Amino acid sequence: MKTLIFSAVISLLPAFTVFSQVYIDFKEYDWEEIESCTQCQPCRGELSDKKEVEKRIAFRCKETLIETWKLNKISFSACDSIHVSITNSAGEKSEFNTEAEALKTMCALTYRFCPSAIPAKYSGMQGGYSAQLAALLEAEYSDPARLASITEESLSGNQFFKMVEVMPILAGCDQKNISEEMKKKCSDYKLIEFVGQELRYPDIARQNGIEGTVVISLVIEKNGTIGDATIVRDIGGGCGEEALRVVQLMNKKKIRWSPGMVRGKPVRVQFYLPVKYKLS
Repeated sequence: MKTLIFSAVISLLPAFTVFSQVYIDFKEYDWEEIESCTQCQPCRGELSDKKEVEKRIAFRCKETLIETWKLNKISFSACDSIHVSITNSAGEKSEFNTEAEALKTMCALTYRFCPSAIPAKYSGMQGGYSAQLAALLEAEYSDPARLASITEESLSGNQFFKMVEVMPILAGCDQKNISEEMKKKCSDYKLIEFVGQELRYPDIARQNGIEGTVVISLVIEKNGTIGDATIVRDIGGGCGEEALRVVQLMNKKKIRWSPGMVRGKPVRVQFYLPVKYKLS
């Protein structure tokens, strides 16, 4: 008999962290050639050679991946100029006049997702942009105006974070007399138990032998409810929609979370919940 096996890959959820241990880690990858051609681009009244290259730069807050950027450069030999753009994992693209501006924007946006990394610690590959990225991140994390902005504006607004000083946990697991590690284990267990009880294998997926992992993005709001739940990876057959239904069911059943905290203030925190479908 074919049955549903549900599993939430807890290692992919943001982990608890201690304020003094939070750090930024980045890794830049090698350049990849996207397109090149000889005398194919008009420039200043003559045909120019064109070359387009791209590299990925991934940022982590402690051990949690918070963003992977694609840095794209298009150069034209006849004009002795380049066009620079960056694209985030959501496909949002921004264009810049220089590489320095693009890298600075990357670091500024990374700071928003990991405001607690003070003091910051960096590691990354040698060469490339690593030294420049480290200097830009250091500037972001040592700027008093930036720190005040995070405290007074971002923490009070609707911005969400991916890693905070105190991560959200399900209500009932926030007892004061147990360790942070035990609170997280309790919360993980309750989450797996809830999804496992409520999730149903869609008939279409079962009949067509569809298996795999669906990923749901969700935000734990300041009041402990679920917000902005969306499917970010689907396998078809109604599996994504079913996983999303179960996540949204937490609000209907009034299952609440203890919100994430930064500097004593509740903030919105984003999670990624992987749900594995397997017929056996």
